[in-house]
Amino acid sequence: MRSFRVDNPLEFDNTINYALGFQDPVFVLFFGRELPETGVSYCPDCVKADPIIREALSTLPEYTLVEVPVDRKTMSDSPTLIYRTREDIKLTAVPTLAKWTNDGMVSRIKDIVVGGIVVVGGIDEVVVIGGIVVVGGIDEVVVGGGIVVVGGIDEVVVIGGIVVVGGIDEVVVGGGIDEVVIVGGIDEVVVGGGIDEVVIVGGIDEIVVIGGGIDEVVVGGMDTLGKMKVGVPVGDLVGLLVDLVNVSVRLEVWV
Repeated sequence: MRSFRVDNPLEFDNTINYALGFQDPVFVLFFGRELPETGVSYCPDCVKADPIIREALSTLPEYTLVEVPVDRKTMSDSPTLIYRTREDIKLTAVPTLAKWTNDGMVSRIKDIVVGGIVVVGGIDEVVVIGGIVVVGGIDEVVVGGGIVVVGGIDEVVVIGGIVVVGGIDEVVVGGGIDEVVIVGGIDEVVVGGGIDEVVIVGGIDEIVVIGGGIDEVVVGGMDTLGKMKVGVPVGDLVGLLVDLVNVSVRLEVWV
């Protein structure tokens, strides 16, 4: 991990280009500048979000963080107003955590709150420790902890419990789960770990479970469930085949 701070907006582009040269993921954190009299940001949300952001980023093997203090937008003579007007940034709120590549800003995370992360809007990738609530389109979410997602998602990778509402192409879960509640169409669910209960409303093509058993499957309004495979620790081999056709269930278990 390495970090740089940009106090002068004229140094922003050079600092970003230098950070990109390390070939590690680059994140840019726009936050409210510290007040001279206290040394603390004028933005309470920035103060609260800072440790959450750093904990989330610390899960990455390598990354570069560029910290960018921003003055209040009421300071009309502040050079940092450029961040609010630049076409490739258009900063609307602090704190804002943005991912940066050679193509510029590719995603941003806004409205971060204590006790988790609340994100409103489209996001390419979110890496978080703790609970997360996401509203909007997401390409990939990697989370340690519980997750609640509303909106279209291409892939969700989760360690912990999962509740999903909306269309999803693939859900991959690692770890034991007490309950999985899914509302909406899903192409594939892959789970590593035991599951006590699965409640599904909507169409699912395939569920593959590796490592652990499933105690109960409750399905409502499902046309087809392809196949379910269950694996347990070495020395045991248990297969569980679930065929659901027109909401009828047939279980075949062998040891």
